[in-house]
Amino acid sequence: MAVVAQFGGGSCCGVVKLDSSTSLAFSTSFQSKVSFALSSRSFCRKREGICGKRRALKVCCERRVSAVVEKDAVLRQGADSNVEQLSIVMKFGGSSVASAERMKEVADLILSFPEERPAIVLSAMGKTTNNLLLAGAKAVCCGVSNVSELHELSFVKELHLKTIDELGLESSIISDILVELEQLLKGIAMMKELTPRTRDYLVSFGECMSTRIFAAYLNKIGTKARQYDAFEIGFITTDDFTNADILEATYPAVAKRLHGDWTNDPAIPIITGFLGKGWKSGAVTTLGRGGSDLTATTIGKALGLREIQVWKDVDGVLTCDPNICPNAKPVPHLTFEEAAELAYFGAQVLHPQSMRPAREGDIPVRVKNSYNPQAPGTVITKARDMSKVVLTSIVLKSNVTMLDIVSTRMLGQYGFLAKVFSIFEDLGISVDCVATSEVSISLTLDPSKLWNRELIQQELDHVVEELEKIAVVHLLQHRSIISLIGNVQRSSLILEKAFNVLRKNGVNVQMISQGASKVNISLVVHDSEAQQCIRALHSSFFDDGFLSEVEEAASILCVTPRTHLASALMGPTMGPPPPVQSSTPPFSTSICGSKQKRFHAKYVSHRIECIVDRAEAASEGAVAMFRVTRARPLLLRRRIIPSPLSDARSPHLRSQILPLCVSSESPEHDSDVDDLVREISALLFGAGNWKAAMAASDIPRRLSPAAVSAVLRQRVGRAPDPKRLLDFFYWSGSQMVSPHALDSFAVLAVALCDSGLFPLANGLLERMVKTCPSPPSVLDNIVGCFSRDPRSNSAVFSVLIDTYKRAGMLKEAAEVALLMKGGAFAPSLRCCNALLKDLLRANSMDLFWKVHDFISRAQLGHDVYTFTILIEAYFKVGNVDAAKNVFLEMEQKRCAPSAVTYNTLICGFCRVGALGDAFQLKEEMVKKGLAADNYTYSVLISGLCKNSQSIEARKLLDEISVRGLKPNVFIYSSLIDGFVRESKMDEAFKLKDEMIAAGVQPNMFTYNSLIRGVCKAGDIDKAHELLEEMDRMGCKPETQTYNLVIEGYFKVRSPQEALRLLEEMKIRNVLPNLYTYSVMINGFCVCGESRQAEVLLMEMHENGLEPNAVIYSTLISGQCKEGRIMEAVQTLDKMADINVPPDTFCYNYLIMGLCKAGNLEEAKKYFTQMQERGLSPNVFTYGPLIDWHSKSGDMDGADELLQLMVARGIKPNDVILTILIDGYCKSDNVAKAFSTFHSMLGHGVLPDVQTYSVLIQSLSKSGKIQEAFQAFSELQEKGLTPDAYTYGSLIFGLCKTGDMVKAVTLHDEMCARGVEPNIVTYNALIDGFCKSGNINSAKKYFKSVLAKGLVPTSVTYTTMIDGNCKAGNMSEAFVLYEQMLSRGISPDKFVYNVLISGCCKAGDMERALHLFSEALPKGFVTVFTFNSLVDGFCKLGKLQEATKLLQEMVDKEVMPNNVTYTILIDGYAKAGHLEEACRLLMEMQDRNIEPNCVTYTSLIDGHNKMGNTSAASALFEEMMANGIHPDEITYGVMIQVHCKEENLAEAFKFRDAIIAEGKQLSSATYVELLKSLCRSEKFSEALSMLNEMIEKGIKPSYSQSVMLVCSLDAAGFSDEANQFLNVMRSNSWVPIDASVSSLTNEGQDVPSMEVAR
Repeated sequence: MAVVAQFGGGSCCGVVKLDSSTSLAFSTSFQSKVSFALSSRSFCRKREGICGKRRALKVCCERRVSAVVEKDAVLRQGADSNVEQLSIVMKFGGSSVASAERMKEVADLILSFPEERPAIVLSAMGKTTNNLLLAGAKAVCCGVSNVSELHELSFVKELHLKTIDELGLESSIISDILVELEQLLKGIAMMKELTPRTRDYLVSFGECMSTRIFAAYLNKIGTKARQYDAFEIGFITTDDFTNADILEATYPAVAKRLHGDWTNDPAIPIITGFLGKGWKSGAVTTLGRGGSDLTATTIGKALGLREIQVWKDVDGVLTCDPNICPNAKPVPHLTFEEAAELAYFGAQVLHPQSMRPAREGDIPVRVKNSYNPQAPGTVITKARDMSKVVLTSIVLKSNVTMLDIVSTRMLGQYGFLAKVFSIFEDLGISVDCVATSEVSISLTLDPSKLWNRELIQQELDHVVEELEKIAVVHLLQHRSIISLIGNVQRSSLILEKAFNVLRKNGVNVQMISQGASKVNISLVVHDSEAQQCIRALHSSFFDDGFLSEVEEAASILCVTPRTHLASALMGPTMGPPPPVQSSTPPFSTSICGSKQKRFHAKYVSHRIECIVDRAEAASEGAVAMFRVTRARPLLLRRRIIPSPLSDARSPHLRSQILPLCVSSESPEHDSDVDDLVREISALLFGAGNWKAAMAASDIPRRLSPAAVSAVLRQRVGRAPDPKRLLDFFYWSGSQMVSPHALDSFAVLAVALCDSGLFPLANGLLERMVKTCPSPPSVLDNIVGCFSRDPRSNSAVFSVLIDTYKRAGMLKEAAEVALLMKGGAFAPSLRCCNALLKDLLRANSMDLFWKVHDFISRAQLGHDVYTFTILIEAYFKVGNVDAAKNVFLEMEQKRCAPSAVTYNTLICGFCRVGALGDAFQLKEEMVKKGLAADNYTYSVLISGLCKNSQSIEARKLLDEISVRGLKPNVFIYSSLIDGFVRESKMDEAFKLKDEMIAAGVQPNMFTYNSLIRGVCKAGDIDKAHELLEEMDRMGCKPETQTYNLVIEGYFKVRSPQEALRLLEEMKIRNVLPNLYTYSVMINGFCVCGESRQAEVLLMEMHENGLEPNAVIYSTLISGQCKEGRIMEAVQTLDKMADINVPPDTFCYNYLIMGLCKAGNLEEAKKYFTQMQERGLSPNVFTYGPLIDWHSKSGDMDGADELLQLMVARGIKPNDVILTILIDGYCKSDNVAKAFSTFHSMLGHGVLPDVQTYSVLIQSLSKSGKIQEAFQAFSELQEKGLTPDAYTYGSLIFGLCKTGDMVKAVTLHDEMCARGVEPNIVTYNALIDGFCKSGNINSAKKYFKSVLAKGLVPTSVTYTTMIDGNCKAGNMSEAFVLYEQMLSRGISPDKFVYNVLISGCCKAGDMERALHLFSEALPKGFVTVFTFNSLVDGFCKLGKLQEATKLLQEMVDKEVMPNNVTYTILIDGYAKAGHLEEACRLLMEMQDRNIEPNCVTYTSLIDGHNKMGNTSAASALFEEMMANGIHPDEITYGVMIQVHCKEENLAEAFKFRDAIIAEGKQLSSATYVELLKSLCRSEKFSEALSMLNEMIEKGIKPSYSQSVMLVCSLDAAGFSDEANQFLNVMRSNSWVPIDASVSSLTNEGQDVPSMEVAR
């Protein structure tokens, strides 16, 4: 057949080969006419379409293979008519190319199909993507210098370089990429953020490397290949980073590039999967889940290829999960619709999104196994022949949540469904399956939120809360969806088979749903039954030949008319159908000439109708969900009764049969049933093997529940052995389709109990309750059978209750007992006691009291067990008096308490702290001859220890030994825990040694207690010893154990060690829990490392742990404390995105952070937002806002917030009161401060003395000591006694102003009045003396602290260490440091910096560096620390070491400041290395660090000393031009510069400038001016300047005076030298007897003058 198509101008010819049997030859003339000749029997058609804005020809054949070739691409093909186009796409995942070996296998696989011309799509190697993501996350907080050491980066490098080496390739293939990757990670580390855009770029490196390596390997082995990055060949996407979507422009662009390259130079394209390019940004994007598969299908559609192959590690799509059913079979064919349903409901198939291009282009997708290439795999197409299809696959989706929603109104509730689904839409929650009516709906919620994340409990609670506004809601968790994927037009056949299988397995289906897809029926069952159901269904549908039978029947349908269908189905060997009880008479028909075959209508319907109806429906194009067979359903008698759990009254029990429970009574009995009963009875109780005899007869097919029930009713009582009847009962059940009648169960249960066969009765009743879980129906039938014979054993009721309990149906067991209320029968007291005990353990206290009331009303009496259980129950609900009364009642009723009774009482008293009563009972039980056992002692010891009486508990341990008892591990562990709680660790360890010596091995609780104690004491080394001991003793540490040690590390501020221990947990397969991560995140935030906390939060999500609001509030607090306010805002916003509702703490921390950062508008925004979300602000919300207004001087705003707060009933605390009074004091509004104070005093916010103390403290802090003493006087006038806080506040203010005399006087006064100073007061005194330089007085008060038994705090030690360091007493500073450590007080950042600074000033750089190495891992190193070290090295002339520190600062992300550079510049300038000093100046300016006056002065002075006065002047001009004002030292240096140049005019200008600014010249500057005047022989002016110095009190040093006199004398100005000498002698600058000659002799040893610095 020929097809003609018109093109534009041009001429070309060629052949396009579509597949192995179809080729398309074409030629064109210059008249633009194209002829197509098809060498195939397939019918072809052509159609013209549009690709973007370009004309394209699309040729399709009957096999639905299509090709899209751009017009200009077709024209280009004319250049080489022999080139065959690409035929298929082959996509290989990460596991397929995970190593060199796997790459070789993939290459061999590709080459094993020589007839194909494939385009190859590859994912990244193995776990590369995961490692890249983790590396990016860690880079955010690891620091630039540590990027190269990241384990994940090393893994990626080693994997790819090793692969290259093993393939024999050159590493240069990817070397540039690896360098770029490391640079990118360093950039992430420097920016401290990983944006979605950067994340996509980061993960793209994996695919870029794998494709380059594979392409190079193919070329090496002689197969020409060409590597392509998808984002460079036309993959155009949206800019939704991490989840971009392919745009239509991609298809023509990709086709043009790949067709063109293949035509010009054929080479196998090796293309990166998963990647694209954003159409707006031009940045690399990733395609989200199934991205590599989407790449493959996009290429397939763009090129119009014959097939798309996705290579995985299984033989295609299977009939079931092989982990559940090992014998699962590959499915040869699927439709795209079926594949999408399989994927959605849990099967590991292509993601539905990735199949979209293939479905649109109608291109088959084949899923194959790269480990078994010869397997045909699974072909997925747009449509397939469904005539013979029943079931394709069975899929399980577990851990689903189910909701039953019933409208609170009845019929006519229009809009109900719309309201329900609008709630789910608002909450952004996906729904899986739905079954609806007008007033009710059942649905399941998708746990994976459509591939995004899991639902969390808070979301579910919120869903229920919203739905309960319009309906009654039942939330059912732990459910599973079993999806039957297949031909839903055969739903009756599928469901009939499925329900038959589920019935035999005792499984109740809780919901059925069929979607609009017409390929899926979903059944909802309990999680615990799901896998059992899957295996049974798979076996029934796929392993038992069922589908083969159906296919055979379907083939008969194709050729057999309806009138002959029954004959075709029944066949010549099929016997008569089983009888069906019905009022409908049987009918006869002749089938295939045989008149002997009779059929009931029901049976024909059962075997034929579903198939015939489906066939007819299919032929009419109709689809039916469910067909109801023509069989009349069983008549179920029902009467709804109130639940006994809600109504104590119980109606008559007979005839209470609920729906879905088969009635035992049949309204009609025909003669056939009677005959059958007689036949069964004869065989059952005759001689021989009754089973064989019945199997050989037609009894099995005639059996019915009514017949079995009749047999049992007849024979019970007459049969010598009910076991035979039980055997028959079980056998008959296996022969029938319908379940046994409840009456049959009941008859047998009563008979077995009458014969004392209680275990058999229990097993029978287990089946009965599974058949009908309704307690009223079960009990009704048992009561009916029990009542027929007055000799029946009432034990059957106890067995029934026990059966429900064993089945885990405790509520139903209680319901059965309560249904017996008022009846003539009851369970035994033993049974009721056991039920009470189980209800107590399950904390079902409501049911407990109802059952106890039933026991009393049924007059079953109370025995010792009943009383004991009752006592325990009263203690459990906290009613101690009632428990005591029960014990007294026992004595009144002469029921002797047992040892268990006494132990129960003792345990209860210990729990409520009534130890006296407990010990009294112990003595009483001993007097009554009941021995106290280990349990008694363990309870008493535990009670004593919890009451902090471990010494008394230790005495009890000795008593145990005296009484000949052997203490067990629980006793020892309780006592050890008691010692630990009281911090008596030595006693705890002695007891541990004692228990091991006694042959009692410590358990997990023992070790956890000890580890908790040592960690609390800060002894982490001991904790590690205990961990090692646990390993030796075979007691493996658990999660809680590691949690304790991790907390210990954070207590001593060793966060990195805590992180190491977390990694150790993972290595040991000890899973971190929510608390582990909570401790870690809190610890890192407290240590100021919130970035590491963010990494841990991400890790939590990866491990399936959902952080709660508490963890998020901790992170927000940490981010705010570090000033990372934007990150804190993002964290709060993210909470809303993932449905973790922020709580009040989250908002409070954020508002506090925003206020501290000065961003009031944002703080107010979140203040409003929290109220909109239903959260009420509290005192801690208002506090930061009031504080911001107060510190900003906006006291009106602060007062407005205060009034709002009070109006809402929130009482201000002392913090807010202090803030307000502080604010008024600082704004000099003391009157308002007193007014606010009196207002709060009147409202009773705080006690009077405390309120005064707050006022006094605020006034003292503001330096208003006079007003503070005024308030102090007012306090005393009112007859109030000042406390330590009041005095302390005044002393603090006096110390702050330096009035130490008055501070000491006040201290002595408070001591005289009997008010003992606290540590805060002493800290203020010590600080005051240290700051005033009186270190000896500070030491005196420090000794007073120790002498008075006060415990020095961190502030005490820090103040003393700082004072000694500043006084140069480094040895004493380190003594105090050691004392601080020995007391368990961890030094903070300030202590380390003070000590390091002191060491540097003392020139002890070795010790300074040692302290630096300690402070570094603790995060205590600041720019001040580095500056101290740099200054120390510069003063020692070690400039190289100082410069290295500058680089180390940058590496450790401690940014140098102008002080750092100034110190270095000054050091280099003094050493004469002016070139390096100038380079440092330029470097600091490049870093946008502004030099200051000191920086320039150092450089100017350096140039001056080197004689480079012009450079010095130029620097001064630059300094002035930059707006940096000189100080007196700078002016002094410039005076020296001009004096050297003999430019006295300029020098005196600078002198005048200093004086004009009210500053004073230094003596060195005066001397320099004097020397210049003398050199200019201006002696009179020089003498005037000498007098000016005298007037201003400026005295030159002795050496300066000598130098000046000697200089004049040496220059020949002897008279002037004597004049100067006379002035100096008269002002005592030199000795009175000094002469020019003596000074000249002495001046030979006087050094040159230097500018004072």
